[in-house]
Amino acid sequence: MTRGFTLVEVVVVLVILAIVVGATAPALANIGSEDPSTAATRELLSLLRDTRRGAIDLGTSVSIVVDPRTGRYWVTPDEATQPTHAGSMPEGVRASLIPTVERATFVFDPRGVARGDSLVLRTAEGYVTIDVNRWTGAPRVR
Repeated sequence: MTRGFTLVEVVVVLVILAIVVGATAPALANIGSEDPSTAATRELLSLLRDTRRGAIDLGTSVSIVVDPRTGRYWVTPDEATQPTHAGSMPEGVRASLIPTVERATFVFDPRGVARGDSLVLRTAEGYVTIDVNRWTGAPRVR
């Protein structure tokens, strides 16, 4: 008696492997990508944290202003007449405010405390609300 696999057994195993690979390939292709809402949230939270840290390091108040109509934002220290940093929301992300005002403003003072509006980021996948804790200055996602 010889040991080994028949051609039918090998073909059956190869078909099963092809089905498994075909079913998992689409899921594996999306592992590294993130939706626009997640990217915008991560970017805005990083900007808020960095601005708070900058206010403490500089010893002066620093403001972030977000214009929901254009999706642009800019950072300005108290003494500066021009923004030190500017940018815009990622493609596919719309910003709106709670309550409805013309622009969202977040102000961090040298002690790290903050005051500001609530900003809603909307995409096709859903929405998130971002604000800052007035006592600690920590940005929050709700």
